[in-house]
Amino acid sequence: MDTIESDKIENSFYVKYGNKNDGIAIVFGSDVNDQIHNIDEDIPIGTSILKVIAKVSDSSKNAIIEYFITDDNFRINNNGIVHNNKKLDADREELKMMPVTVRAVDSGKFPLEGFINRDIEINSTIDRVTASDADADENI
Repeated sequence: MDTIESDKIENSFYVKYGNKNDGIAIVFGSDVNDQIHNIDEDIPIGTSILKVIAKVSDSSKNAIIEYFITDDNFRINNNGIVHNNKKLDADREELKMMPVTVRAVDSGKFPLEGFINRDIEINSTIDRVTASDADADENI
């Protein structure tokens, strides 16, 4: 697997997969809302977060790509657009950085597949409020 950072497109990445017999599948990912790795916890369900495009060297019906995603917090449509599937909670430690894996598979007899692993950081948008009791000692 080769990962090449793009100079021309900010927040983009290319991942190349394949073998010499079947051609090469190229999976290109870019952000839809300019926040590929960084989203707010209060975005509405169904917000577009990331777009993945897979291509193969075959031009027949084998070039039809199907996308899959491993995390149920997100879903991916047939166009490769990743959306949040639920409300996200940045205040829960285990969810501040969410790893997401997208798999693209072509329709060939011996299908090519490619994977992209991305971490998406969930930003807390709710300020924490702390309270103190100025006369706490007097209340005992």
